[in-house]
Amino acid sequence: VITAFTFIGVIFIPIGVASLFASRG
Repeated sequence: VITAFTFIGVIFIPIGVASLFASRG
């Protein structure tokens, strides 16, 4: 369970940051 949450966090955090930068352009 802990590894699953860590995996999700490691993937979703960079995606969120990248999407924010992409939106700001």
